[in-house]
Amino acid sequence: RGWETSSDNDVLESVWLPNATSVGEQVFRCTRLVHVSLPVIESIGKSAFWVCSWLRSVSLDAQFLGDCAFASCSRLRTVSLPYARFASLSLFERCHNLESVSMPIATEVRRRSFTECSSLTEVSLPAVRHVGSFAFFYCDKLEAVSFPRLESVHRSAFSRCRRLSKERISV
Repeated sequence: RGWETSSDNDVLESVWLPNATSVGEQVFRCTRLVHVSLPVIESIGKSAFWVCSWLRSVSLDAQFLGDCAFASCSRLRTVSLPYARFASLSLFERCHNLESVSMPIATEVRRRSFTECSSLTEVSLPAVRHVGSFAFFYCDKLEAVSFPRLESVHRSAFSRCRRLSKERISV
């Protein structure tokens, strides 16, 4: 069972969908959404929460996250995605206030997943094996990362991470 609505909805502030298993593309593209409760969700569509500028935190059980699902959520601070299998293309791009991310079983961080997350200080991605190009580009406050299972890092994955030194990247 999926759930879809029109985009550019400036009225929604809170959403509780206890039985929805999927969220379609651009469903919650709005500016006032603050809280989302989707307890049994399995997949989030492309750009589903794009530009939800009031969204503060995300905690979902989704396994699959569409490209740009949370891009430009400017007030988003914390993210917990315990069942996400990968960080999709531009997943959190331009989430300037994002401070911490936990994705314990994700095995891949795709291209531009965290680009311009300038407040990101903490990343918990212990299962990651592949980091795509520009994945953490311009994460100014990122000081240390640990990827114990890392197999490959693509070009410029950590470019412009001014506080991150080679010694602080643990593999």
